[in-house]
Amino acid sequence: MHTRDLPERRSDIRAYARNGTPVDYEAMTIEHIAPENPVGGGSALPNVGKLGNLILLPEAVNSKLGNAEFAAKRTAFKGAGVPLDSVLETSNSWSIAEINRRTEDLAKRAHERVFRV
Repeated sequence: MHTRDLPERRSDIRAYARNGTPVDYEAMTIEHIAPENPVGGGSALPNVGKLGNLILLPEAVNSKLGNAEFAAKRTAFKGAGVPLDSVLETSNSWSIAEINRRTEDLAKRAHERVFRV
């Protein structure tokens, strides 16, 4: 899914996430941090589709990640200059608890900084 399919709130998101650094949203894709289709045919986490498990990445970075482990993905995010929130920065693993915590954090920030009227 490309970000061009998302609602028009880009200027608010850009200002918050990148502190004014321009982002080419047309070149971004949505990455599932915990995979939708785990290696070995295992079951995906029940909250794999929640906001807290999603991150915008340049398409070139996303295509290289595949079903990499969380530590490798986080290293790739940092290497690509993707801003990481506190949950991604401080987590040593990526499970149901981290996804739920990040979902709550992102929803709270969106309400307070983007969608509040």
